[in-house]
Amino acid sequence: MKNIQNDINNNTLKHCYLLLGEEDYLKKQMKDNLSDAIIADDEMNKAVFKDKVSEQEVCDLALTVPFFAQKRLIVLDSCDFFSWASDGIANIIKDMPDYLYMIIVESSADKRKKVYKEIEKNGYVCELKKQSQGDLKTFIKSKCEQEGFAIEPAAVEKLIDATNGDLNNISNELQKLLAYCAYEKKITAADVDKVCAVSIENKIFEMIEAIGKKDNKKAIALYNDLIALKEPPIKILILLERQFMGIAQVKGSVNIDASQIGMKGVAPFVVKKYRAQADNFSQEALENLLKLFEDMEYKIKSGLISDRNGLEIIISKAMA
Repeated sequence: MKNIQNDINNNTLKHCYLLLGEEDYLKKQMKDNLSDAIIADDEMNKAVFKDKVSEQEVCDLALTVPFFAQKRLIVLDSCDFFSWASDGIANIIKDMPDYLYMIIVESSADKRKKVYKEIEKNGYVCELKKQSQGDLKTFIKSKCEQEGFAIEPAAVEKLIDATNGDLNNISNELQKLLAYCAYEKKITAADVDKVCAVSIENKIFEMIEAIGKKDNKKAIALYNDLIALKEPPIKILILLERQFMGIAQVKGSVNIDASQIGMKGVAPFVVKKYRAQADNFSQEALENLLKLFEDMEYKIKSGLISDRNGLEIIISKAMA
């Protein structure tokens, strides 16, 4: 990320950038910064593709000189690029026309393909991973300082928890906090409690923690909160299963540091949450729960039981 910012600051832009990873906020930020630096507001010579596009269409556009300008920019944003890009685009990237710039945004890449190797050789590949808790704290403090605000350490922690460490959500909730605290110019933990919406993922973390500690009253209250917020039962079930799977994976890696456990798309601080919750469940209990999830999903998909009844059976079994 710093290398890209240096390219922009020093006006040494490469002709092709590949932005990879699970951190959508940073990918969008880098994409927008690069686009502004390359072509500014010249919409005539900027083509942005989302979803799937044909290789032939991209190649034809790439070989078309810009209209009364020095540069042409092609942005391929979440177009499943590596499923269709082959020798045609690889050869263009290998010998890019002076006027042509490309920004490719994907969650992952097939590093075996010729096109990836040409981007790596002739452009720049930037992998934007989920941020650590330390990175998230730095991001929040930096944003507050830029606006002339102070923020309590406890407020930083609460904001990360409320948003489950998602940078998009952090940014949105921070804007609300800055508006709410505009007079005091200071954000407290109480302000976060008053202003910020708690993510469904964080509520489910709390529910699992309550289940693990045998606090059934709190677990039921949290479940009722989610239903009152009109969260679909099937969504709650899927997120519950995902988090129990994470806990089970960490439980099976008791001798491995949390930062070393490879869990794609999961922030390091979330892995630490799994580690803390793993102590509340036996390996056998987790295996039985995951089997129950599998059986219940089959019954729901087969119409043998409603999604809400299936979810409530799982919660009841977990609390038993």
